[in-house]
Amino acid sequence: MQHGYLGAFLSAFISHLIPFVAFPYLAVVWLLASTIPGLDPLLVGVLSGVGAGLGKLSSYFIGRGGARAVGEECRRQLEVLRGLVRDYAAVAVFIASATPVPDDVVLISVGMINYPVWKYLLATLGGKVFLCTVVALSASGFAEAVGWLAGGGGGWLSVAASIAFMLAATYVILRVDWAFVAEEVARSGWSGLAKRVRREGPGVLFSSKHRPP
Repeated sequence: MQHGYLGAFLSAFISHLIPFVAFPYLAVVWLLASTIPGLDPLLVGVLSGVGAGLGKLSSYFIGRGGARAVGEECRRQLEVLRGLVRDYAAVAVFIASATPVPDDVVLISVGMINYPVWKYLLATLGGKVFLCTVVALSASGFAEAVGWLAGGGGGWLSVAASIAFMLAATYVILRVDWAFVAEEVARSGWSGLAKRVRREGPGVLFSSKHRPP
């Protein structure tokens, strides 16, 4: 059981060390919480979130180092930007960290404005712990529901259903064109994105070649 908790922490930590490299660590969280008897899903979620948050320090320091390498004019612009967003940076980091979408653009940008690292870390840890805990508790509840429907503990059926669901969710997350989603939300909000999906169908989220609405 101890190895399960350690695996939750290490898989999340390692998967977040290299920015922009997609590793389905949430799949590991899901599998640990849904298939290994005796593991506390809440503790799995918390440890995974802490590991992910600590791993994301790499994005912060990449941004901070990049800011030092740019010219004087760019540094002046970054100082102006820092003054504009300093009251909202923690919220942006928390929201970016609390969703399964790629968050490195936001996190590196916050590092570039020399935002206090302790505030960055608290916001990142909060977001990742929230996300991982929701996934772990959902996985545990899903496995219990399958077991109940199966008329008992579920056994291999619960494990198989959990793995199948996890694989399907991971496939969807990795196939979505998150750059398109971000651009559409920035342009017309979540309601605008929903309207476009209703108009053009869910496939619009997975295409790399989008036509203007």
